[in-house]
Parts: sequence; C-alpha cells; structure tokens
Amino acid sequence: ILPAGKKYSFVAQQDNFYPISENLDLKELTAYAEQTKDLYLLPIEKGEVIGLNNIFFEFNEAELKSESFNELDRLFDILVQNNDLKIEISGHTDDKGSDEYNRSLSKSRANSVMDYLTSKGIDKVRLTAVGYGESNPVVANDNDDNRAINRRVEFKVM
Repeated sequence: ILPAGKKYSFVAQQDNFYPISENLDLKELTAYAEQTKDLYLLPIEKGEVIGLNNIFFEFNEAELKSESFNELDRLFDILVQNNDLKIEISGHTDDKGSDEYNRSLSKSRANSVMDYLTSKGIDKVRLTAVGYGESNPVVANDNDDNRAINRRVEFKVM
C-alpha cells in the first residue's frame, strides 16, 4: 500500500533479461484504488529492441533530466556485465513539427543517452546513436496520449 500524493517508480529484473522500470503517479489520487501492472521482461539477445521507459527531456530539448539517470544506470550496468554487447540507441518523436526537425531532435536525444553512457566509462565503439524522428511510430499519432507513446528512446542489441 502506497500513500497518495507522490510519484513512485519500480523495477522488475531477472538474469539475462533487461530490467524494466515503470512509474506510478499517485499525486492526484483521492481515494483508495487497487492497480495491477504486468511487466514483460525482454531477453538481451541480438536484434531485440528494448524501450527505455524512464528517459525524460524538456519539451523540444535534448538535455537529459536527472530523473533519467536511474534508467540509464541500469543500461550501464547491463553493458558492464556484458562487455561484448554493442547497441544502437534510437531516438523517436511524434509527428508534430517538420520531418527534418524531428530527425534532428531525435538524433540529439539519442546522442545525449550515448554521451551519458560514455561519460560513465562505456567505450564509444560499442554504441551507435540514430535519430528516426517520426518515421517509426509505435501507435498512430492521432491524439496526445499516442503522441506521448511515440516520443521515446530505445536500444537495439547488435
């Protein structure tokens, strides 16, 4: 049982799988409510694309917010534990703005993630940053909730 009025994050992890984290925002909760959340762990194997759930940027910016560091530290730990692992970090946007602007912003955001990992000691030859802009949506960009889903950072095991 968690007290209302706060934001919480939680993690599920298992050997040979990428740990997944989620947020639970109870700031607006006014009455007791039970919630269920299924978490699906993805194996760390070639070709697997894994979303980084708790990566945050200001609107139209590429600088990482400090709330992103826990998620990135989990990725760092995986890279340290698997020192032959190479990944492609991909940035994605929604469909607001021009194609060129979205590609540039998504590339800058992927670079910010790569810069964070290299600043912690990961060799840059193990990392590639790509900006896909709005070209690979997960869901249709037909409402604000869906656009939020499409604004994301993922990595692919190479």
